[in-house]
Amino acid sequence: PDLAFAHLKLGIAYSLKEKENRLKPQSGNNLNSIKKNSEKALRNAVNAFKKIVRENPNDDTAFYNLGRTYAKLFEDRESERAFRKAVKLKPDDGEYQTELGAALIKLAKYSEALRALNKALEIDRENFRAEDLFKKAKEGHKRISFRPKSNMDKEAKEKEDKNKSTTNTTKEKSTENNVNSE
Repeated sequence: PDLAFAHLKLGIAYSLKEKENRLKPQSGNNLNSIKKNSEKALRNAVNAFKKIVRENPNDDTAFYNLGRTYAKLFEDRESERAFRKAVKLKPDDGEYQTELGAALIKLAKYSEALRALNKALEIDRENFRAEDLFKKAKEGHKRISFRPKSNMDKEAKEKEDKNKSTTNTTKEKSTENNVNSE
């Protein structure tokens, strides 16, 4: 476990160095080297965490760290799977729920993200990251749920209005006929 965590920390350190060097104008070749080292360290962490979870499939911490590692590699589907396993093993961990919510947002699974983040906030009302992510998931859900009326919807509405109009005209004529016959 220590080796896996060391690889993860090393990968994160290289990622931070990469970000720092992006800000420096003369960092060209050095940046590529750091990026390769970061990815290599993170890949080693993935392999080490996978080995741990194969040997102990009930190790929620290993699944959580595997999810974090995949997230650093931008492998969002794999990250989601690992976080789901961590949450399944330890559903009352607010941090696990928060990270699952973050992964689900990246995959545009906003309804599921809202559930995970809501659970995280139930566990810890002062989880500010979960609170921010909850807002983000809510906005995303609203965006994909919004559907402007299409032309077909407009045509159907016009047809419905026309039918109502025809029905009302027929009723009016029927009423006139009844009044005239009296």
